[in-house]
Parts: sequence; structure tokens; C-alpha cells
Amino acid sequence: MGQIKAKNTTPAAGESNKITPAALKPLIVSAINYGKKYREFIKEIENSNFILKENSDGLRKGFKIIDEMKRDSQIGSDLRTRKGKIKGLKWSIQVDSDLNSDKEQANQLNKLIKPIYRDLVTEIQEALEYGFAIVEKNWAVENGVVSLPSVKGHDPANWVFDENGTPGLKTVEKPEPTVVEMQRIIHATFDTARGNPYGRSILIEAFWPWYWKKHAI
Repeated sequence: MGQIKAKNTTPAAGESNKITPAALKPLIVSAINYGKKYREFIKEIENSNFILKENSDGLRKGFKIIDEMKRDSQIGSDLRTRKGKIKGLKWSIQVDSDLNSDKEQANQLNKLIKPIYRDLVTEIQEALEYGFAIVEKNWAVENGVVSLPSVKGHDPANWVFDENGTPGLKTVEKPEPTVVEMQRIIHATFDTARGNPYGRSILIEAFWPWYWKKHAI
């Protein structure tokens, strides 16, 4: 069983065990203060995945090539099998504590994540083929309780990173990267090395076999 364990986070006397705006405020403030030095996008670094570049024979590559590779029956079937096995894993959030207050916090987190778990894992697993995935967290507050009713995956072609790993969002209207605070998103990578924020696509090894199958048959 896959498990996510949380450290002992017993609230002080009189504090609520529920995930409330008051409970989240110091964490959010801390994250904002920590991220202030990264708000300025320094210098865009290049995605090193070679299948995203253009080579000397004029073959146009990029994320559209990955989309095309995913439509190949063999590649698409293999990706669905891999992703299905991960989504089928059992999971839980537990604490190393016998205190009822800690167990209640774990229960609250389980309730928070359970409704969106499959959607969250589906979006994060886009990192398999693209090397990285950006998932937006859509928080909500109802009756004083914070919830996470949904998550939204973003097109990786619209995202770049600088030398600090700061994510920047590019759009047609704003071609210059706009810095997005990390607490708003989940940045997942696959097979990354040396802190590369772009990760490494699982389809790199399959590119040339796929290419010759497409163009030589």
C-alpha cells in the first residue's frame, strides 16, 4: 500500500484540528516570504530534451511531436498501462502518533485529497511524456473550512523555468514569462537530474524507432 506519512503536527490547546484559513495562514505567509527572492524571472533556461528541438534536417520537433507520438497505438497503449497501474495503487495519509488530534488531522487531509485523487494523479503523470507537469490547485473556502475541490493541468508548452527553477507562464498576449507563486501550483518532474526543472521525457528513447516507423513504412 502506498502511504503518505505526515509528521506530528499537534495543535496547541484550544486550536482547531480542521484545515481552516487561520491554520493555513502562517504556512502561506512563510511560503510567500520564502519565495520573494524568486519573484523576478532571471534568465530562461533551455529544455534539454532533444526531441523538443529542431535538427539539421529541418524536422520540426516540440511538444506537438510528443502529442503525435502519444497517438501511436503501441506508445499510447504502453503509457495507459503505466499510468493505470499507478492510479490503481492504494494510498493513505498517516501520522506517527497515537494522539487523537493528530489522527483527526490525517483524517481531514484524507478527506481533502480523496475526491480529487484520480484527477490529481492523472495530471501529474503528464510528466511521464513531457518531462514535467504543472498542476494548478483550485482552493475554496466554505463555512470557514478550506477545501480543494479541483485541480487543473496546464499545457507544458506554455511554461518555462529560469536558473533558479522559478516557473514562468508564457501566453500569446504576454510572451515574456510571468512568475507564478509556487504555492498556487504543483510542479512535478520525471527522471530529473541535477535539479533540471524540465525533467526528462520517457519518450526520448522511443523517438527514433517511432520516427522511422512513421516515415519508412
